[in-house]
Amino acid sequence: MKSSILFAALLFALPALAMTPERYGLRTFRNSIVQSNGSASTGRLLSNSVIDQKVDSLNGGIWLATGNGINFWHIVDSMITSIPSGEKIGRGGVSALVPFHDTLWAATAYDENIDGTVYPAGGGIGWSYDGGETWRWQPQPVDSRDCTSYSPTTTNIQNLTYDLSVSSNAIWAASFGGGLRKGTLHRDTISSAPLVVRDSVHWRARPPDNNPFSALAYLNHRAFSVLAENDSVIWCGTAGGVNRSEDGGETWANFSYSPTDSFSLAGNFVVSLHLQRHANGTKTLWASTWKAEGASEEYGLTYTNDDGRTWHRTLIGEKIHNVTSDSIAVYAVGSNGLFKSIDGGETWGQFPAIRDANGRERFVEQELYSVASAFNRFTIGGPDGWATSRDGGGNWSIGRSYIPTTDPGQPAVYAYPNPYSPERFGAVRFQYFLPHSGEVSLTLYNFAMEKAGTILKKASRAQGDNTEIWNGRFDNATLANGVYFYKLEKPGGVAWGKLIVLD
Repeated sequence: MKSSILFAALLFALPALAMTPERYGLRTFRNSIVQSNGSASTGRLLSNSVIDQKVDSLNGGIWLATGNGINFWHIVDSMITSIPSGEKIGRGGVSALVPFHDTLWAATAYDENIDGTVYPAGGGIGWSYDGGETWRWQPQPVDSRDCTSYSPTTTNIQNLTYDLSVSSNAIWAASFGGGLRKGTLHRDTISSAPLVVRDSVHWRARPPDNNPFSALAYLNHRAFSVLAENDSVIWCGTAGGVNRSEDGGETWANFSYSPTDSFSLAGNFVVSLHLQRHANGTKTLWASTWKAEGASEEYGLTYTNDDGRTWHRTLIGEKIHNVTSDSIAVYAVGSNGLFKSIDGGETWGQFPAIRDANGRERFVEQELYSVASAFNRFTIGGPDGWATSRDGGGNWSIGRSYIPTTDPGQPAVYAYPNPYSPERFGAVRFQYFLPHSGEVSLTLYNFAMEKAGTILKKASRAQGDNTEIWNGRFDNATLANGVYFYKLEKPGGVAWGKLIVLD
């Protein structure tokens, strides 16, 4: 990286971080518990960090944005196809994803280490016309250094895309350092004999107000969510509230928190937007509003039934990541799990901890990132995997990313995450395979090979892949930092492994 580029990145990044609540960055990508290294043909969930989900009615499935690529869940046969990061698409986690008619759009983001400091960076934006088989991928949108009409963003450092939305005539990207960008698709003729045509997107900054673009100077120019109702009506959530345009982004109205108006936003930091369309033709816009700079701002959901003229606050105190709805209910996911309302947000019910219907698998982490509802299926995702339900959340089937121990080169048993932090992760999992059903015991020893405790003793387990979940405690006492060895006694023999505990 050239020194001038590095200086520009640091000059932009440091003040921005100081003014942004909780450094809303790539935590969801870095905290993936395990990532499968399998190829696209394996059909595995690519990461246990399921960041976003989007329904694709045309192709009969749901797209999953994960910490290691894109998965597509085919509803008819429940098969999963995979598009790993760094192959057909950009590197890093998938930070935004949206299908539109026969086109799929996506953005990626990753961590960049600069002189020992880690910064989030945009991995670019791309699109596919064939369900993800082939892609046209472009670098993260930036500005020319020669731009004088506004303060240009010339680097992908701190310039990552959090959301995408598409209408018939434009692509909208909500980026932190890059602000709100409007893209137009162009078709360029490379040669005429034979005819070779290449599509490209031309991007330009479209700040949601009348100020010349500067993500450093204006909180309202740091964009986190965007929703195009159509070519004319565009919604944008920023670090300065919710913005609405009725003329394709030419002019905007801003809605923000007011300490003297109870019918304003609960908080100015708007991380997601969702449009709920009702059977009677009306609509509700839901905004996940987080506490920003105002001392009396609050976390929660804020919604409007009249295009922003009045706003209503609900789920106050909850840090909500995403919202979806069906013809009857609205669902919200956040740091405290899954919530549901059947009366338009007046009252909410909270779902219990997510457990697989067979009782063997569960979500250890309470936090959830994503939610979708379609095809009489209900799906949720978070840092601990992905789950689906046929009965609206009464019973769940949990999917997780792991590498089977039967794969070539894999040990007979392994633990993940490893190193394991009892403070950071709710549990550690031990993965193994049984050639036939039988009794299993799992014992932990310290570095001196003294017995530290018994995790599992003569438990009956079925043939096939098995996972044991342990909270890292014996008699409610957390293990001290250090190196431990675990012994798995199972049908077919004994297997050993090493676990590092590090807080």
